Amino acid sequence: MRRSSGSDRPAVRVGVLLDSLVVTRHVRELIEQVRTTPAAALTIVIVTQTPLQKASTSLLFRLYAACDRRLTPGPDPLELVDGAAALAGVPVVTLADLASLVDSDLAVLLDLRRSGEDELPLASPPHGVWRLRYGRDGRSLAEPGCF
Repeated sequence: MRRSSGSDRPAVRVGVLLDSLVVTRHVRELIEQVRTTPAAALTIVIVTQTPLQKASTSLLFRLYAACDRRLTPGPDPLELVDGAAALAGVPVVTLADLASLVDSDLAVLLDLRRSGEDELPLASPPHGVWRLRYGRDGRSLAEPGCF
């Protein structure tokens, strides 16, 4: 698979690991950016089917979020949204279907799960697994660290 990225190199084959197709707005935007980057090709989505739950947040974070919404109106990056449209045309598999990854030839896996699990259900691709996590003490939280 080649893309017009100003070079003759093939696009980097990227996979995404998600808890479900319901993701936070900032994760959906990240996926959309990967899909529109000429140097990358999103080739597979692995869904662990872990339901997302609205976690409790601290009073300090709730106050910060209220001020933030008032001062900078616009979409909330932590709002849960449907990510299916951003993944249209990309094969979506569950953990039970990991046999299909044998032929996927991934270069990079983006682990965008909100769960704090660091255990990967598959072997690491050649360029590694890139994780997006926030929280503290190794726990994934509903709010960024320092709150």
